[in-house]
Amino acid sequence: EDDNKVCIYYGSQTGTAESYAKDIEDECKQRGIAVEVLDLETFSAQTFSQHKNVIMVVATYGEGEPTDNSRAFHDWIIKDAEPDCLKGMNFTVMGLGNTQYAQFNA
Repeated sequence: EDDNKVCIYYGSQTGTAESYAKDIEDECKQRGIAVEVLDLETFSAQTFSQHKNVIMVVATYGEGEPTDNSRAFHDWIIKDAEPDCLKGMNFTVMGLGNTQYAQFNA
């Protein structure tokens, strides 16, 4: 994989996170940055762990629960991921949700 490529994963219930992910993709393309937008529904731990540059655009819903399409990622990172699974990866997280949630972006 291209070490400079940015992989943007989104977890969205209503489409807001997906929309932001695509906006970021457009910004990257305008700057000549190789980029790919990926739905967390297609999450694969093996593939994810090989990325060098990741942007996570993730929403919550209900009372701060993971979105339906991000459940597999959430379960993996909480329960199954190795402690050093993000070693060597540049990443940032954009959390979306409602501040009225009891567990806002927890």
